[in-house]
Amino acid sequence: MPRLLRHIATLKRGPLYCCTALCCVLGAQTNLAAETDSVEQASANTTNTGEMAAPAKEHQTWRFNLGISVAHGGDDLIHAQFEDGSSGKIRAGNGAALYLGTFIDRENSPIDFLINGGLIQESKNAEEGNADLRKFFIDTLLLYRVHRKHRLGLGISTHFLSSLDVEDLNNSIVIDFEPAAGITLQYEYIVQLRSKAIPSIGLRYTDISYDIENSSERIDASHYALSLNLSF
Repeated sequence: MPRLLRHIATLKRGPLYCCTALCCVLGAQTNLAAETDSVEQASANTTNTGEMAAPAKEHQTWRFNLGISVAHGGDDLIHAQFEDGSSGKIRAGNGAALYLGTFIDRENSPIDFLINGGLIQESKNAEEGNADLRKFFIDTLLLYRVHRKHRLGLGISTHFLSSLDVEDLNNSIVIDFEPAAGITLQYEYIVQLRSKAIPSIGLRYTDISYDIENSSERIDASHYALSLNLSF
């Protein structure tokens, strides 16, 4: 081939080779960027998967319940007048209570279950005598959650081993009552939800009557009670 034609052919190949090389460089950069995006996306997916796979906080179904309450109501059992000028009256529904039980919190249901057992006591004391009313009880209630912090309860309160002891300087009298059961209505406000120990305040009414042992006499022991509770 003449020298001039070879030179022209060389000039024609030069730009073609440059374009090919440029395309290769751009292609390599594009592939690198795509691989980087893939790695970042995979990392993000791994992070999201890890967050989604984190175990949810386990729901605590069974809890212990500890509480105190003060009750007032019922018929007068005794009205004592002491020599020092003091006086005391005990009503059948009166007393301060300490109780312990269990609370069943059903996660996917608005209905919960509560059972408590304890002692109610009311005392009047003076130098020359004293009077004591003691009652053991078991409360069984179904609770309905009308709101996250508000519950209504309906159940049965059973009283047993109930007695009234009256003593003075000369005499001692013991009056025993038959076991009895009554209907209990309760409203409860939950003070704090997000804690291991859940405090609450309750207001209840119990409709119940006592029969005196070896007697036909019946005593009304219905009462209102204010309670402080702690579930843990």
